[in-house]
Amino acid sequence: MTRKPFVLDASTAVAEGLRERGLALLRHERLELFMSEHAWSETRHELTRRAGVIAKRHGLREADAAALLAAGMAALGASVNVMPAESYAPLETVARGRLPADPNDWPTAALALALDTGIWTNDRDFFGSGLATWTTPVLDHYLTTESA
Repeated sequence: MTRKPFVLDASTAVAEGLRERGLALLRHERLELFMSEHAWSETRHELTRRAGVIAKRHGLREADAAALLAAGMAALGASVNVMPAESYAPLETVARGRLPADPNDWPTAALALALDTGIWTNDRDFFGSGLATWTTPVLDHYLTTESA
């Protein structure tokens, strides 16, 4: 079985890391996921924050909120290859030029350039960057129908 590589954007990792659909996608056997060190750090921080917000909004017990966070972190930790900055840093200038609306996302763009692969993202700042972008619904459709 051939695995399809993608660079995973931090905002998408956070959004999907706390959803059943997202957890299933993160664990999908046909995916090979990569993240920059920067995006991984941002994901860990934001996932913790987001789990707290969800817990308050839905009145979850502390133990349930902790379990939600643990499941998301475990799925991401098991599914994502975190790439060291030196593997994509030489492409910083090119990557920043591709993302004029949010140049702080350059590590994700640079990693996609270095690996010559697409980005799993719902962040519109990547759209029109010249990099292949896959939204969650399109990726889900591909995995359930086109790649079967």
